[in-house]
Amino acid sequence: SATGIPSRPIPPCAAIVACMQAYAVAPRRRADVEASPSRMDLSHLNPSQRAAVAHVEGPLLVLAGAGSGKTRVITHRVAHLLELGVAPARIVALSFTNKAAGEMRERLGKMVGPRLAGELSMGTFHSLGAWMMREDPHTFGLPGPRFSILDQGDVYGVVRGLLREHGHHVAGNDRRFDLGAVVQRISLWKNDFVEAGQLESLVVDEYDVVAASIYEHYDERLQSLGAVDFDDLVCRIAHVLGGNEAARDRWQGRFDYVMVDEYQDTNGAQMELLRRLVRPPHNLAVVGDDDQAIYGWRGAKVENILRFEEHYPGAVVIKLEENYRSRAPILRSANAVVRHNQARHDKQLVITRGEGPPVQLVVAADGGQEAAWVGRKIRRMVADEGVPTTEVAVLYRSALQAKIIEEELTQHG
Repeated sequence: SATGIPSRPIPPCAAIVACMQAYAVAPRRRADVEASPSRMDLSHLNPSQRAAVAHVEGPLLVLAGAGSGKTRVITHRVAHLLELGVAPARIVALSFTNKAAGEMRERLGKMVGPRLAGELSMGTFHSLGAWMMREDPHTFGLPGPRFSILDQGDVYGVVRGLLREHGHHVAGNDRRFDLGAVVQRISLWKNDFVEAGQLESLVVDEYDVVAASIYEHYDERLQSLGAVDFDDLVCRIAHVLGGNEAARDRWQGRFDYVMVDEYQDTNGAQMELLRRLVRPPHNLAVVGDDDQAIYGWRGAKVENILRFEEHYPGAVVIKLEENYRSRAPILRSANAVVRHNQARHDKQLVITRGEGPPVQLVVAADGGQEAAWVGRKIRRMVADEGVPTTEVAVLYRSALQAKIIEEELTQHG
């Protein structure tokens, strides 16, 4: 206003582009980032969301309850860092599926522009590991950047061959052992950094014996093929960074800010990769909810999120408790269930959408009666109440339950 130019707010995208043009040659110093004011409009975020977005320096744990807007927080935090002048190549944002990573990049593209969004290191733990291996293959024990990544079918083929070589079959039929069960044991051991010499205490059944007998040979076979499996994309990266100081220093210098979604689903190898990739002041921001930890059967360790403050002393903890998804009866039911969990962070989903119909609990004698009730219920909703079928969903715990439910729905048209 002192120059006679009308004062007006700069649109967020323009502000980000201006900052990035100014710092295209070199990333800004951390002190500059910490001191810089933000022009981004955060008024549409609640106080907890704003605090999570604005936190820049040091470790951050965001406990995001169901429906609390965690994806909005992650995308705004990335955009906020870009606005402060952090080069996009210095930011890593990790999720657990390529679809989630794609959706996140699409959202950021609308906020900061597709060019900047495209320069971010954004993907899954495994895609990050594959990129690191291609960038630095010899450090990670590979002959060159054009190595093979075995898919599940390839892994099954290698394991099948090793089972035959070690005599684990009956009359030439290797179907005595379920390949999936053997592969799963090898995968879990690799992700827990179990060495071949440490297996004795872990062998409790026949499948453990079989998997242990080929465990070391499996890695040797992959090495001879110049290939890696899906687990190696995380496990080998973490192992090398832990034992090779020069590689650790080099890769720690590549990134300034690392963010992880669904942190409650991380396993031991993923946690170790993060601990060896992020250097002080540990600008690691993780978002998750220990009450939504359901993947222990595939190696996820809820202890990672429960002990985050122990792993990163001085971490800031922010709780996102306002639920924008569900009606009051659902949230009251959910809170009543999860408060019985013995190992959890203390938090409570807060109602924002008002009342709704009560949750109905139906107890059936068996799967047949259950499916029959579902069929009748949906028939009444559609035929008598005029509910569109597109507004009805049936969720089941196991695919084994699907067939009988499908039969009931077919009978009711």
